[in-house]
Amino acid sequence: MDDITDYLKDSEIMDYNSSMIQEKALKLSLDSKNQLETIKNIYEFVRDEILHSLDING
Repeated sequence: MDDITDYLKDSEIMDYNSSMIQEKALKLSLDSKNQLETIKNIYEFVRDEILHSLDING
């Protein structure tokens, strides 16, 4: 699939418009020195702090 917009849509599983998610992303960006560090901080937060279905055998 060449159209990346299909991967950027809000859904029941990926509710990035949630105020809680927006606030956390903002905090992680404020703690960053630049855009690359923001991406790294958000990636590491999702990787390390959010339970994933495979991790919990869900």
